[in-house]
Amino acid sequence: MDRRHFLQSASLVAASAKGRAESIRMPYLCAAGEHDELSPLTSTERLLQAIKGPKRFVVYQDARHATAGVPSTNLGPYLPALVADWLGARFKGESFPSERWFVDATGRVSKTPI
Repeated sequence: MDRRHFLQSASLVAASAKGRAESIRMPYLCAAGEHDELSPLTSTERLLQAIKGPKRFVVYQDARHATAGVPSTNLGPYLPALVADWLGARFKGESFPSERWFVDATGRVSKTPI
């Protein structure tokens, strides 16, 4: 399958989620590569804007959909541990601010509200 097919598929998924994302009220975590070829950041950001519950969006600089093999994923938060810690905090009932985390090539995390 070529890139065009994947982008069309991503658009179809986004269209099918339209009107449904607004009903999500529970905590939501999303991690992506800056150059995600399967779910472009603009599509993911639109989805996250529609979600009413608290959310965290973690973007790894220079990573693709697999979020591996680039400095940001090697030096920044280890994604499986990040997900496990996030889930553990949710089970404990801990709240969190809605934020976009950008993990740069040095592993540094810049947090901005969303």
